[in-house]
Amino acid sequence: MVTVTTRKLVSVNGGLALMLDSGVLQILDIDEQTVMRLSTDGDCLVITPIRAKGRRQRYERSVEAVVQEYDSILRGMQE
Repeated sequence: MVTVTTRKLVSVNGGLALMLDSGVLQILDIDEQTVMRLSTDGDCLVITPIRAKGRRQRYERSVEAVVQEYDSILRGMQE
């Protein structure tokens, strides 16, 4: 899923902040406690949430468990 939006920076305590709407926060599964990594190529700013170690592996194991449990049903849906 690609989401495109535009935002202006807002002044906050002598600095600038990028305000994200609740929909974007929900899609990214981030909140005010999420640590973000900022990187740039000199032109673009990339903001990446830092996920807990092992999160991807837990996700993949969960998907595999669902596939194994419902394999026959899923295959039946293909026919």
